[in-house]
Amino acid sequence: MNASLEPVLLGGTLAAVLVIAAAAVAGLMLWRSAKRRWRMVRNHTATQTAVALWGVASSLEARRLLSGDLSGLATLRASRRMWRAVEVAERGVGHADGLGAAVGDLPALCRRLRSVATDVDRQVQLEVAAGSPGRSAHVRRQVADVMAAARDIQQAAAVSVGDVTGPRARELAVDADREIRSLSAGLDRARQLAD
Repeated sequence: MNASLEPVLLGGTLAAVLVIAAAAVAGLMLWRSAKRRWRMVRNHTATQTAVALWGVASSLEARRLLSGDLSGLATLRASRRMWRAVEVAERGVGHADGLGAAVGDLPALCRRLRSVATDVDRQVQLEVAAGSPGRSAHVRRQVADVMAAARDIQQAAAVSVGDVTGPRARELAVDADREIRSLSAGLDRARQLAD
């Protein structure tokens, strides 16, 4: 009885090991595929455009920032929004530069923007530490100005990217249409010769 169970146990163990190995390989392939797709989505122009539109929509928050008094948490939140706006502007300029779009002095403006944002953020942090966050209207104005400048820089980069990608997209559409017509004409001709 014991001798007859050994092959079954050995076969079952071998099958279990193979199933576990196959599951591990499938999991690894699924992980790599998901990571690759995430990179495609993250780097896609539509995603970057959506981020840009989000930046424009968040500029409405800058207007609200000017109108009200800020608590400590609201002040820190405003600082985070300011830094997000700066990062979006820098990414937009980097993307435009990477595509070969005309960026002019936008990289230098981004460096200045980061420098000014650092100074404004230090001032915000000092106000929070002093226990008087948001009491100073000029600090609120500075945060709003940095956010507006970041939005303007990002929009200029988006326009520059549009100037580069627009003609390329039109050229691609014309080439695709020409190729489809050529292929269709070739297939029609082949059908006529076959008949």
